[in-house]
Amino acid sequence: MLQLKNLTKIYEDKKALDNITLEIPDGKIYGILGANGAGKTTMMKIIANRAFPTDGEVLLDGANVTENEFVQGEIFYVTEKDRYPKDIKMKDLLVWESRFFARFDIAYAKSLATKFDLDLNKKTNSLSTGYYTIFKVIVSLASNAKIMILDEPVLGIDSLYRELFYEVLNEYHQLHKNLILISTHLIDEVEPVLEEVLIINRGKILRQGSLAEIAQGDSLNKAYVKILKEASHG
Repeated sequence: MLQLKNLTKIYEDKKALDNITLEIPDGKIYGILGANGAGKTTMMKIIANRAFPTDGEVLLDGANVTENEFVQGEIFYVTEKDRYPKDIKMKDLLVWESRFFARFDIAYAKSLATKFDLDLNKKTNSLSTGYYTIFKVIVSLASNAKIMILDEPVLGIDSLYRELFYEVLNEYHQLHKNLILISTHLIDEVEPVLEEVLIINRGKILRQGSLAEIAQGDSLNKAYVKILKEASHG
């Protein structure tokens, strides 16, 4: 169980998160939706200990995530801005990552690299944006973390490999049933793998529920736009 209690984050004069309280049970794939600046990235950063709350707390199974090395070993956070050292082979980075995540599966990472036609002997500074993203996705899945937070996980990946990513993600989740949080603007594309949805607007949780409850028979993207419009008009 991931719990956010009265979570608030203020940057100078801007309130990025405004007293958020919610529970996110384990075992499902959540879509974290919101416009730029809505607060979703700030929320994910606090969960992953990359930012500190101004007030409130985040708990994983009752333990505070902030500066908690044991708990952070159960959370893997990947974002489009993450960068590995430049002059190092990816196969060596897998060994490096395995030192931080007790259940890291190098053999599984190598099998995924084969599926995505990724040569692990290459160095990170030789990768295109798409392949760099693919490598980060491979590392996140191989971490076997209890919570995986994927921020724009298909950035720069071509359509063929994006489809493969969703297949692999779904296969992994069916087997492990961990908690996966996905933040993306490609709502129509990610919808088939989602089970639950969180919509954030102006630092508050606007809506939380199952995909069916949020979409109400429509596409998730249409339902999302409708919910935002209703919120903006009071």
